[in-house]
Amino acid sequence: RYSKRTLNYLRTMDKPEAEAFTVYASFAFTDKNGWRFIFQDEVTQSRIAETINADFQGHFTATGLLNPTLKAMFASKIDDRIYNYFDIRFIGAQAEVKHAHIEAPIPFIIFTQIGQQLAEIAGCTPVEGYAEDVFRQLNSDCGFNAIEAKKP
Repeated sequence: RYSKRTLNYLRTMDKPEAEAFTVYASFAFTDKNGWRFIFQDEVTQSRIAETINADFQGHFTATGLLNPTLKAMFASKIDDRIYNYFDIRFIGAQAEVKHAHIEAPIPFIIFTQIGQQLAEIAGCTPVEGYAEDVFRQLNSDCGFNAIEAKKP
């Protein structure tokens, strides 16, 4: 189930790096296919800095756990997209009011295959209130609206 590269990477991780990755991966959302990504917004950066005292994102990018190229999504193109944060599902919806920055890019970083596989076994736990804070800030900044889906 895990690639040889992932197992080799895991053998080279020391305890502080593994603990930092577990904390870092706790900020990841997943898309409808289960792929992990982390928004690169003020809320996320602030929350990560509060919990990890070093620039592990740079380290995780350099060592192959995160894709080195930032991606971007736009608030005007989020309708019906799924954003999962652990067991909470959010559905993207266009903001009701035309927002001045609706075409501003919302950057995010995706996990590589190795990062994805390690995050699956890392024992991550949700950061209380984080997802709601992120979506509240993104809505305020650019009209990115995500609504929590009701459980069946």
